[in-house]
Amino acid sequence: MAARLACMSNPEMRRNWAIIAETGYSEEQLADARPADYSLADIKWYSMALGLPHMLPDLCTRDIAPRTLAWLSRMAARAAVAALEEFRPK
Repeated sequence: MAARLACMSNPEMRRNWAIIAETGYSEEQLADARPADYSLADIKWYSMALGLPHMLPDLCTRDIAPRTLAWLSRMAARAAVAALEEFRPK
């Protein structure tokens, strides 16, 4: 880990990664990050997961996949995703 940290040119990023590597995230950090968590992975998976409720209606239900449906809802509410609505076929 020290070798990887040494390659990071941004001192703040290097410091943050060193802390995380040593102690992990605190519960407070996790609680703060969860509502704001959004990454390239979210963007990629949203494009594929958006059709799940339509393709697999028996498996993508509130009883079976509540967290998936909640995530899809949070993603749809994001400004960048909502802005794309005008480009979707009607």
